[in-house]
Amino acid sequence: MKRIALLTVLLLVVGLSLGFAQEFKPSIAWSTAGTATLTWGINLDTMETGFTNGGSAQFTLTLVPAVTLAKSAEAPVYGWIQLTTTALTITDTAALASGATAVAAKIVATPLEIGVNTAPSIALGKVTPIENAADAVLEASEAALATSITGAGTYVKYVSAPITFEVDLLSIGDWTRAKDTQINYAVGAQATLVFAPVTIGFGAGQSLITGSTPIAFATVALAMAPLTIGFQMDLNLAATMAYDAGFSVAMAIGDGSLGVTGVYGNNFNGLDLKVAFASGTLVPNLTESLTVYVLDIGAVAPITMEYEVINTISYKVALSDTTYVTPTATVTYGLNYETNDTILKLTAGAGMGLFPNTTITVTYTSGDLIAPPAMLIGTLTFAFGIAY
Repeated sequence: MKRIALLTVLLLVVGLSLGFAQEFKPSIAWSTAGTATLTWGINLDTMETGFTNGGSAQFTLTLVPAVTLAKSAEAPVYGWIQLTTTALTITDTAALASGATAVAAKIVATPLEIGVNTAPSIALGKVTPIENAADAVLEASEAALATSITGAGTYVKYVSAPITFEVDLLSIGDWTRAKDTQINYAVGAQATLVFAPVTIGFGAGQSLITGSTPIAFATVALAMAPLTIGFQMDLNLAATMAYDAGFSVAMAIGDGSLGVTGVYGNNFNGLDLKVAFASGTLVPNLTESLTVYVLDIGAVAPITMEYEVINTISYKVALSDTTYVTPTATVTYGLNYETNDTILKLTAGAGMGLFPNTTITVTYTSGDLIAPPAMLIGTLTFAFGIAY
């Protein structure tokens, strides 16, 4: 342990003081940002009105820009170190926030790498669920497997195209923990194969603590413009063998995109599908997005299939070189199986830029326009904002 610690210190000290003396030049940069908004609103159902004020301010001082430094890379064995951005930020919500300082270091003996200051990890969560927890129309019971085996430790990596193979060794806690009769270590392995345009990844890990569960994952990605295809799977090899899997297809259309995604799992409520289209400037000044969810296909009763369609369209009307008006409308229509209610919502309004750094916005947001026993009309707001 002392020898490893000493080696790490030598790599960092020698690398920073000697190897990078001519290349590493810290610099200082600062930036500011802020907004202020005055909003007046009316609840069309209760006829209550009032003002709200909002604002934010931020001052960021960047002390060390992100930099990657390597020295004596031509030697058979050499040390490598990477420093990432260090910044101090003052905001209206936090008196002082510090950007995380990250230092990564390794010993390179091509084609091998040995990690000396990077904690290895085997983690699931490769699959992103389709259901949108932020939307009340879609029930939010789904979640990706996100189990991970993480701790301090080291890795040995073999890097030689087209394969990268890594073996990880880490501990759950360290020698300062209370006396424990269990073995507090974990091992893992992961690999990436690149056969352009296909990238394949897989890995597995096992904590040595009594009763722990092995985990594994696999990913496949195909990137061949304008098409991108992906497949991901997470496995938690408990007695129930929980898993989730995802498949996605996306195609670029001009500066827009069309995507189809499916996610399923035996601990989920059937198969979920999502089709999304987004356009940028297919029509000048017109932006549009259409998203269709079909969820819980094939689910077992009492859960039934639900769906949602969200369509947003906006058009920017230039009044002059510096002024504009942008009308926007969003319609949401769907069925929530939990309440067995059909839902229809509307958001419409316009943003106006009439003066430099300022915006004026009028927004109408409905309640559920077909909710029993009576529809909810919604709210109307007028906002004046300044940003710099």
